[in-house]
Amino acid sequence: GSLTVKDKAGNITFYADTETGRVTINAESISITGKSVEDISNGIVDDFVTNIYKNDMMRLKSLFGIR
Repeated sequence: GSLTVKDKAGNITFYADTETGRVTINAESISITGKSVEDISNGIVDDFVTNIYKNDMMRLKSLFGIR
């Protein structure tokens, strides 16, 4: 089966097909557990830079004598 949600103009804003697993969302914004997709992705990038990339950069700076 499937679930289709339409706006007042009849445009499909949400579609989920339970047989194929396909989900289509056409929206101005999306919130997941109270956070926007942008907030979630920014958190992932910040975590990467702070916890992984930073250590690699420190090693490279030390190796090349950069402050």
